[in-house]
Amino acid sequence: MSDSDDIYFISQLLFRSMTNQLDAAERKHLNDWRNASSANNSIYEEFHRAEQWQKEIRTLLENRAKVDQALLAANIPVNHLDRPELSAGRVVPFSKKWIRYAAAAVLLIGVGTY
Repeated sequence: MSDSDDIYFISQLLFRSMTNQLDAAERKHLNDWRNASSANNSIYEEFHRAEQWQKEIRTLLENRAKVDQALLAANIPVNHLDRPELSAGRVVPFSKKWIRYAAAAVLLIGVGTY
């Protein structure tokens, strides 16, 4: 595998990880909302749960933006199908050292979100 293949693989892994986290948070919110509605809880409790969900989603989106910016700063292409403005990243060959840095950043962000 060449460096550009490694870079593409890492950027796709990052995108899938963030997308999976967003999907999981959305599913959790929907389940909480159904449980709250079926238990006939107060409107205040449902509103509070919605606020918590919004905070979780906002945090995940901020983390995704940080990863995107880090990848673009390192000239790693960001290939998000849903965000074409980021797909124009330049592919610049560089050493495996940068791949290790990107992997370390992913681990730190992943640990920070849990």
